[in-house]
Amino acid sequence: MEAGSACHFWAREIGALGHQTLILPGQYVKPFVKREKTDALDAQAIAIAASRADIPSVPVKSADQQALTVLINTRAFFVRQRTKAFQAFRGHLSEFGIITGTGTAKLERLAIELRAGAIQEIPTAVRDVILAIYDEIEALSIKIARFERELASLSKQENDTRRLLAIPGSVPLQHRR
Repeated sequence: MEAGSACHFWAREIGALGHQTLILPGQYVKPFVKREKTDALDAQAIAIAASRADIPSVPVKSADQQALTVLINTRAFFVRQRTKAFQAFRGHLSEFGIITGTGTAKLERLAIELRAGAIQEIPTAVRDVILAIYDEIEALSIKIARFERELASLSKQENDTRRLLAIPGSVPLQHRR
């Protein structure tokens, strides 16, 4: 089958029935697709690609490996969301002549000043919007920290991760900043 969102689940299900499963990366299947994209033509392309000895397959992930992948990808999603929120926070402030550097501590100080009403150049409606963005940043930071703790806990259980962390210069995720 072609690699995709549910392929590992179905590979495990089909494997449990006694069949051997082979997952092929999409970029190796695509050259064999003829004409328009249909299920029948996709199946034909997968069959042709699977018959080629030079096309590598993707190992089937266990449910635990998939869970770890979901955790990592969700953390990365929240980091991207927080980064966008930081940019919006700084961008909206710059519209009113308040320029600040990057960094959580600087934004936290500005949020405290905004809440206290110490920054007069910003209209109340805009202040409320900027503070709502900051509240979102704080909520995302809490979620990210929780996922980092879970990843650190899972990392201690994984042999591959323990070996990687034994390499001089490598550090766990929560220690990078």
